[in-house]
Amino acid sequence: MGKSKKKQETTGLQPKGGARAVQDARAAAEGINLEGLGEGIATKADVKEAKKRAAETHKAEVAKVKEKQKEKRAEKKKKGGIIKGIKDMGSELKKVRWPELGRVVKQTGVVLSVVVIFSLVVFGIDFGLGRLYDLLMSSVQGS
Repeated sequence: MGKSKKKQETTGLQPKGGARAVQDARAAAEGINLEGLGEGIATKADVKEAKKRAAETHKAEVAKVKEKQKEKRAEKKKKGGIIKGIKDMGSELKKVRWPELGRVVKQTGVVLSVVVIFSLVVFGIDFGLGRLYDLLMSSVQGS
């Protein structure tokens, strides 16, 4: 009795045997609300009506979402487009605090020095491994 009472509370329907329970389960699986159809076993017409209401509700919700999307697109167009974007970019670039020339030259020198040092290291490793490979190949061919 506890389970049927719980079902009655959650669905709002009066349990009337196994057939109603099966219909409720099918309706729940299909997302159909059978509440308000009265007591007893729902007929095919009741289920059809419930499906129709669910479809209409879904269509209305989809229409609302599409309308909101249209409004957002229209609002974006009102904001100005490409020319306003370029003007905004210019105003933002004016707010940037650019480094002084001496600092830029110093940092560029550091970057170039690091690149040269790593290039020499990679070249040295490549040269050493190449000589080792040649040494191994000459000893294998000599045997």
